[in-house]
Amino acid sequence: MTKTYLKLSFYLLFTALIFTLSNLKFLVPMTIAAGLLCLLSSEGKRLRAGALPIGLFLAATFLSNALFSDGRLVGSFLGIYVSEEGLQLATLRTSRVFLMIVGAKLLMIYVTPAELREALAKVLSPLRKLKIPVDDFMEILTLTMLAVPLLKTHLIESFKVKNAQNTNGSLIGKARTAASLLVPTLIMIITSPEIIFKETKAL
Repeated sequence: MTKTYLKLSFYLLFTALIFTLSNLKFLVPMTIAAGLLCLLSSEGKRLRAGALPIGLFLAATFLSNALFSDGRLVGSFLGIYVSEEGLQLATLRTSRVFLMIVGAKLLMIYVTPAELREALAKVLSPLRKLKIPVDDFMEILTLTMLAVPLLKTHLIESFKVKNAQNTNGSLIGKARTAASLLVPTLIMIITSPEIIFKETKAL
């Protein structure tokens, strides 16, 4: 428990550090090192899990900060312009988010969800004196950590069933099948979230 508490505390301090520092000479080398760690580490496969959605999120973060920012103009095309200050801001914010994600992945590799909940409860325990509902938050967190893997399993199984019925095996057909599951699943989560737990044998 003590080791888990120290690991969580270190991650929180690390996150606070990277969001406090704004020196690109420090953050960019750290980002490159974290990227190499994902590629070359023995835990690389687990670190690279979810690379596509994370990559899309990082790309959106970079572009949303790089484009249409005031400052010295670097280039423009069809009304879209990029400034030097925008590139610096985009690099800064994207590096911060990437480092935070890699740090969270490393934490989850070496800490089980149960250990993490206990350590987080210990970290947040002083907030009880301020009458902040820490116990309610921990209950929601516990249910969320349980529900996310179950929701993933539910979506995968539903996709396999619908995809088997799909005569068009093209990539576009698979994308349509996946998209058709999102709205019904979202409605189910809002109206009857307990169905996810009932349908999964893990609980």
